[in-house]
Amino acid sequence: MKQRTRCMDKKVHQYVEDQYKENFGDPEFSMRMHGGKDPRFPEVLDLYFWKPTEENELTTIATNGISQLPFHGVDHRCELHMYIAGELNESEIQPLTEFIANFAINPFVANEHFEEFQSFGLTGSIPSFPSCSALYLSGPFMEEGWDVMMYQEFPIHIYNMVPLTRDEHTILTANPESGPEKLITYFQSNDVKIFERR
Repeated sequence: MKQRTRCMDKKVHQYVEDQYKENFGDPEFSMRMHGGKDPRFPEVLDLYFWKPTEENELTTIATNGISQLPFHGVDHRCELHMYIAGELNESEIQPLTEFIANFAINPFVANEHFEEFQSFGLTGSIPSFPSCSALYLSGPFMEEGWDVMMYQEFPIHIYNMVPLTRDEHTILTANPESGPEKLITYFQSNDVKIFERR
């Protein structure tokens, strides 16, 4: 079988970067992670960080690089977003960057794909969320929220990384069809603020 080769597609990378700037403005700073020599992984993964503003009290983190390579078995590609209440401490940046970068290569390691409503049990806690050891990939949090970048050759979906506690993950996975609705009800009933460090 011919081994897949990879080369950074600068047009896709620039398209994603331009879309972020159009929707969020220029990021405060960015971090670049390199995929090494393994051809299964994107050559680079950039993480962009936007600090909270008067209109938005959340730190926004967004990837640019997952969409460089196709997923197995589906036509779409994706990028990941993560939101955290308030401004990050300096000590939080590197652990979060490494966590998101490591999570981002999962579908390429497993020859799978990311899609909305997926959840993942993790072996440890999520940086800045010590009680959370699972992740849920959500679509937009508002009805008309941003959920896809329509690149000319393929759609690039946006999935939001939502940290979950082990109990919250159980609620989700115990009810395959109604799990997301039950999880939202649980959040509302227990006043869970999913963006706050917990």
